[in-house]
Amino acid sequence: MLITIDYIDLFKAYNKAGLISIATSWAYTVDFSPPLNGHVFDIQPNGNSHLDIDFQTDLSKLLVFWEGFFDQHSAIKEYFVSIGTCPECGDVIEEQSVGMTYSMFHF
Repeated sequence: MLITIDYIDLFKAYNKAGLISIATSWAYTVDFSPPLNGHVFDIQPNGNSHLDIDFQTDLSKLLVFWEGFFDQHSAIKEYFVSIGTCPECGDVIEEQSVGMTYSMFHF
């Protein structure tokens, strides 16, 4: 499985006299691997406990936090969150960036 590739750029310049100058860049890595999955927890809206819940009765609040997402080749740049009635459907709240925060409170 292809995970990363290292590249070095090579540049050559020729003049009309046929003389050449060569320069190379520092090596850089292109990351083709996705981040490792973490865990997402929906918890009681009062935030008193970080135990994952399977249901709640308060329809006006939702508290979510996540942990454990990791990329071994490059850093996590940004998190996106959506809320839906099925996995990955986002029919309640469409996908939105939450930056580098680790929790979201929805009213």
